[in-house]
Amino acid sequence: MHVIILAAGAGKRMKHLSDVPKSLLKIGDTTILARLFSQLDHAGFHDLSIVVGYRSELVTEEVRRSAGREVRIVENDRFRQDTNILSLTMALGDRTDPFLVIEADTIFDSRCFTVFQEHQHARRSIWYTRGYFQPHQVGGILKADKQGVISEIQIVPEYCETLAGHKKLANLLLVGQEQAPLFTALLHEACSQTIKQYYLIPWIDNIARLPCYEHDLGTDSVVAFNTPEEYHDAVMDIQARESQTI
Repeated sequence: MHVIILAAGAGKRMKHLSDVPKSLLKIGDTTILARLFSQLDHAGFHDLSIVVGYRSELVTEEVRRSAGREVRIVENDRFRQDTNILSLTMALGDRTDPFLVIEADTIFDSRCFTVFQEHQHARRSIWYTRGYFQPHQVGGILKADKQGVISEIQIVPEYCETLAGHKKLANLLLVGQEQAPLFTALLHEACSQTIKQYYLIPWIDNIARLPCYEHDLGTDSVVAFNTPEEYHDAVMDIQARESQTI
């Protein structure tokens, strides 16, 4: 499966912590990006593309140092205007085969990659979640039935009680064989109109044409962060859990 890592963003809310891209922040004695490459390699994923933008020279250097294999590097020089739809569209190019999208400012428990291995030949598309939507969270959420069939995906600026049964998106999407050609075409079309949008907007707008399923990885398996405080908490949580399994 083609794995696309989105690592072009500037992480503006992290500025007073570090001037390096979020993917190059440390977790233990390595970087978040190097940890991700190690996890992908261990799980057998070898067709990798990464989109760089902010401080691209630093990210490129880390890719070459830590990937351990050839990785296709795509440079998005419009990253300051792009939300992330351009990055994904550039990485796809004219490919229409299945792919897994990973946002590089996310820390994953290694158990997640066992799940990705099991799903990599799936014909259906899967949106991964990390538990139920909580009052302190914002951003992408979805609603699915007991069989995991998704009926609604949306991006919300704040929590409200009517959304209590929704799941929180985990910055991960696996686009299966049945939806890859159509979704790729929709991405290119939407990107030509504006790059100030998330890559999930074309899916939201065409969900009836793109049947998909939800898989919950659990609240402890995926940690995203946007501020220095969230970063420190994320690193401490992941390291504490992994020390218990050693």
